[in-house]
Amino acid sequence: MAITMEDIIESNRIKKEACNNCKDTLKDNLTPKQLEKFEDVFYSAAEGYLFKRKGH
Repeated sequence: MAITMEDIIESNRIKKEACNNCKDTLKDNLTPKQLEKFEDVFYSAAEGYLFKRKGH
């Protein structure tokens, strides 16, 4: 199955949602600077991966 532009757009949307969910969970335990670093590391680790929702 070929990867479409829609797949990439949806993957980016899911990555953003996942990162924001993690940051929301961590916000009481990390400083704003640490949350910013977390986001940088999250996107660096997720680079090159196509995210999909479970069951799709």
